[in-house]
Amino acid sequence: MKVTYPDVCCLLIDYHTTGSLLRHANIYFSQNMKVDEMDLIGRLHAVTREAQQKDDLPDFLAKRIFALADLLQDSHDLRVEIEALIEQISLYDTYGQTGYIGMGVNDTILEGTLRRLEEKLENSPP
Repeated sequence: MKVTYPDVCCLLIDYHTTGSLLRHANIYFSQNMKVDEMDLIGRLHAVTREAQQKDDLPDFLAKRIFALADLLQDSHDLRVEIEALIEQISLYDTYGQTGYIGMGVNDTILEGTLRRLEEKLENSPP
C-alpha cells in the first residue's frame, strides 16, 4: 500500500488532538495494511528486549511477556490488545506514575495488562 499525503496529514491531525502519533500510526497501518501476525509477535519480542536493555524492564515481567507472546502466536482475535501491550512496553518506566505528573507505564500497569491478556487467553475457546 502506498501512503499518500492526505494519509500523513490525517495522522498529524490525530496527533495534535490526542498527543499519540505512535498509537494512531499503529492503528492506521494495522487497519489499512496486511501485517503478518508473526510481525506483530516479532515487534512484541523486540520492544520487550529493548525495554529490558534500555529501560530496566524487570526479568520477571519480560519472562511473562515472552511466555504470553508464545501463546499469542495462535491467537488472531487479540490484535488490538497486543498493539496496546507493545505501546505500553515502549512507554515503560521503572518510576512511571510517580511524582506530580505521574507519566509513563510502571510495573503495576504492565502487570494489569498482562493479567487481562492471560485471562482472555484462558477463557478463549481452543
